[in-house]
Amino acid sequence: MTRGRPTRTGLPATIAVLLLVATTVSAQPAGVAALASAESPTSRPAPASAPTAIADAVAPGSARSGAEQAAELPQWLAGCWAGVRGDERFHERWTAVDDATLMGLGYTVKRGRLASFEYFRIVMKEGRAVYIAQPSGAPPTEFPASAASGTEVTFENLGHDFPKRVSYRRVDATHLTAWIDGGPASAQRIEFVMQRTSCEPG
Repeated sequence: MTRGRPTRTGLPATIAVLLLVATTVSAQPAGVAALASAESPTSRPAPASAPTAIADAVAPGSARSGAEQAAELPQWLAGCWAGVRGDERFHERWTAVDDATLMGLGYTVKRGRLASFEYFRIVMKEGRAVYIAQPSGAPPTEFPASAASGTEVTFENLGHDFPKRVSYRRVDATHLTAWIDGGPASAQRIEFVMQRTSCEPG
């Protein structure tokens, strides 16, 4: 859900949120599904309940640390999700391939036509979940998990231009919120509110 074309520090820029700026199919800017849409990032307050930072100590009585959570795939992402903002409808489809891989496809439809798309996956690397984004089929950019809980996960790459963080939060069994932002000190944030939907076409 980077919805923007990833770039790497020192290389020319190469895009469109749970998340979130992107390129459209017609090579215009597009949008946690294809991740940022053509709108400018907006300021939003920090989530009310943030996941446990990996470096944090385990709270008394807590069964598992943030590091343990970040060492697991967020299997609760599996399924199909969709949301609407203005005249755009964005979709994400996540499939649990095995116990170490989640494969994803995101796309945005605007006025009945495909506006942007993105391939992404979450894999286990060196004991940590890593989000790998490829908006519009661009070369992959990795975002290792930096914080996690049983219902929320944040992936971070502070060397990337925008987004620097990609986050997903499971609100309940049928609702998901994703967002992308410019890092801990940035006011830039784009949010994607999604609802579970059928994976069947139409």
